[in-house]
Amino acid sequence: MNHPLVVKHPETGQPTLYINEQFTRNINDKSLESEGITLTSLFLNSRKEEFQVRFSWEPGSVVIWDNRCTQHFAVTDYGDEARRLHRVVVKGTAPQAMMIR
Repeated sequence: MNHPLVVKHPETGQPTLYINEQFTRNINDKSLESEGITLTSLFLNSRKEEFQVRFSWEPGSVVIWDNRCTQHFAVTDYGDEARRLHRVVVKGTAPQAMMIR
């Protein structure tokens, strides 16, 4: 399945990377590589500390994030303790591609 690398946030209009290390396998636009844009460079950029939020779970914690512009990476730092999670997904609109040049 093909999809854009960058999409427009439906409320703010800001560009957001629409990639995921688990699922994105290649870039179809080979001209981007000549400009130094590779999946590796995009993944590294998305992992920068300035773009991260680290949350420490405590009993009764509730966290909400906007999946339209957030990449979730769970760190299994809770040992053998059981956790109960409830996920809610709100129906949204189809992503709109943006040019990145």
